Amino acid sequence: MTITRPIQIITTSFSFFIALFLSGCENDDPAREDTPELITQVTLTFTPPGSSPITVTATDPDGEGIQDLIVDGPINLAKILPTHLHSN
Repeated sequence: MTITRPIQIITTSFSFFIALFLSGCENDDPAREDTPELITQVTLTFTPPGSSPITVTATDPDGEGIQDLIVDGPINLAKILPTHLHSN
């Protein structure tokens, strides 16, 4: 009976520490960041040489919703001049 008591204590302690160890294992994976970017506004700047830049902005107020795209004006460029396009 003197030998079984230490074995019981060791077995109980071992079981306790195994349970404690396993309960500490959590899913610590970081949250996924693969959400696609939603672009709702595009600004185009056309720069004809020797002339003022022409800036046009298109806005989609509700993203992928049912509202139409809102453009703040037409793009009128001269056909003769080479134009550089810069997008923001």
